[in-house]
Amino acid sequence: MKQEYDNEQILAAMVRYLFETGKTDSAKMLLSTQLEDYWKDEETYNNRGDTVSFWHVLLRGPSLFVPAVNQRIAFEDEYGRVTGHEHTELYKNIREAFDAVIPSLEVDSSIDAKLELTPVDTNWRAMMMAEIETDKPTNQGVPFAKKENVIIHEGQKFASPPEVEIAKALDKLGIMYAPNCLVRVGLRGMRRENKYPDFLISYRGKWGILEVDGQTYHTNSNATQDHERSRAIEQHGVSSISHGSQQRSA
Repeated sequence: MKQEYDNEQILAAMVRYLFETGKTDSAKMLLSTQLEDYWKDEETYNNRGDTVSFWHVLLRGPSLFVPAVNQRIAFEDEYGRVTGHEHTELYKNIREAFDAVIPSLEVDSSIDAKLELTPVDTNWRAMMMAEIETDKPTNQGVPFAKKENVIIHEGQKFASPPEVEIAKALDKLGIMYAPNCLVRVGLRGMRRENKYPDFLISYRGKWGILEVDGQTYHTNSNATQDHERSRAIEQHGVSSISHGSQQRSA
């Protein structure tokens, strides 16, 4: 079937729908994806040859996104026997958003999530093996509490999809950055301590830090820690900016 809409236009409308209907978590996850394709199909569901129409939607995203969509939640009875399965909340929200953008009576929709395909270096096998087998200490991505939530992008560790999107934007602009790296702060005569800014950025000879604010990945407690971390680093003359807000120091 010939598509009537641009994929980015559809994805943008879906994200907007989720945000405006209060499904902020799902909107943020969907922001980290690409709508690769969508198409309409028909399936026969009985011996009489009756058919039902389906929209198939293919999204590509980071490693955290794929199981969050494709996983099925099992239901058990009082004896512990599995009686059925249900889609995740993220799957339901994305399907609802697609149905809101491409409405059609008597047509269901199916969402399929696949891992995003990224450009690779010709020496990617050796680089990946070195990353997997290394036993050397690293000061990058150390403070992540839940290792299963770490996102690997371009050989670096990120704590959330929004951080990955910022990294991609900085790559496109050719700006040097260090994500979630350990820095040692504290002026002479003061207590020295380790801090982990979300991004340490160098641009045209100037250094700055970028903190990623967000309801899902940075709670009120985390936001307080972000501000304390920013103040500690700002003592060294390094500017601090929160993503989505105004600059806090010049």
